[in-house]
Amino acid sequence: MRAKTRSGQANLEQGEAALAEFSQRIQRLIQDKNITELDNADQTGINFEYIPKHTNDSLVAKTVWIRCSGHENDRMTAMVIGDTKGTKYSLFLVL
Repeated sequence: MRAKTRSGQANLEQGEAALAEFSQRIQRLIQDKNITELDNADQTGINFEYIPKHTNDSLVAKTVWIRCSGHENDRMTAMVIGDTKGTKYSLFLVL
């Protein structure tokens, strides 16, 4: 069975209303809990020990496979943190 679905972007007014509501909720929370400092953390995945499986060659040479431990797609997470005072903290990596 199939059902009609609607996927699309909300209009600008709905987005601005949601943003204003979220902003007010956060400001109330900061005042109620007496929060003096806010931190912002961002994370991104990083591949390491990555061996590409495609050959970049204009002559379309065959790919040469290299035997390895099977962990060519291991990932770690890089974390970047800053606070409301403009302090940027050191990058750290999480395995």
